[in-house]
Amino acid sequence: AGAAAVTNIDHSHGGWWCVEHGVPEEECAQCDKSLVAKFKEAGDWCEEHDRPESQCFICSPARVDKFVARYEAKTGHKPPKPEE
Repeated sequence: AGAAAVTNIDHSHGGWWCVEHGVPEEECAQCDKSLVAKFKEAGDWCEEHDRPESQCFICSPARVDKFVARYEAKTGHKPPKPEE
């Protein structure tokens, strides 16, 4: 039996980075629905894709660059590609 691969990817939503959506956990309105009102009140909401406009990589794939830069500044390497 082979050993399981060891990764630093945290899918538990207890880490700093939301692997599923490619943003810091504390800012992930797709995982933490309590954040939705704050984003909507700030006018930062993509109705079409049901997520903050600033985090809508579907409408504007270049938006991911800002989050990648934050991840790299904190960890020194590229983040895992968002699953969604």
